[in-house]
Amino acid sequence: MTQENLVNQAVHGHVGTEPKVSTTANGATRATFRLGIPRRVETADGEWINAEPHYVTVAMYGKSAERTVASIQKGDNIIALGGMREYEVTDPENGPRVITEFRAGRVGHDLNLSEVKVARRGPSPSAQAQASAGAEMQVETPAPPSSGQQVSQASRIWAQAAEQTEAQAQGPQSAGGGLGI
Repeated sequence: MTQENLVNQAVHGHVGTEPKVSTTANGATRATFRLGIPRRVETADGEWINAEPHYVTVAMYGKSAERTVASIQKGDNIIALGGMREYEVTDPENGPRVITEFRAGRVGHDLNLSEVKVARRGPSPSAQAQASAGAEMQVETPAPPSSGQQVSQASRIWAQAAEQTEAQAQGPQSAGGGLGI
């Protein structure tokens, strides 16, 4: 195993272009987009200011590329894990040139700057345990009493329990929370 595979770099910034999908000569999916990495520079008076972002091309391959293109768009704040790569290509118009890109193996939304709802591909073991426990505790809301029928104390308690169970199932987001970052 080479050291190149052991060391990863992380970059963060905003997606500056819509992701483009292409197919390599080997038939693999390739996705690319430009990532604007924020820069801060110190002025002559010692004040720090925001400068124009530094843009790099991010490239991904295979299923990771397909999932990333389906999940990000221009303007999103993301974090990418991978490394800088250089390779030479021969362009019919300009001849040989060196291309530098950030080859990412992982990409995700920056949760310091974004709110994200995750669509999980399968239940985790803890989610399975909660689901089976929740199945035992499911409560059905009773039918409302017909006119002239007196609502019993038990029916009121039953309805309150159903409302509490529904509120717990919706989680902290229903309380206006989200991540609060």
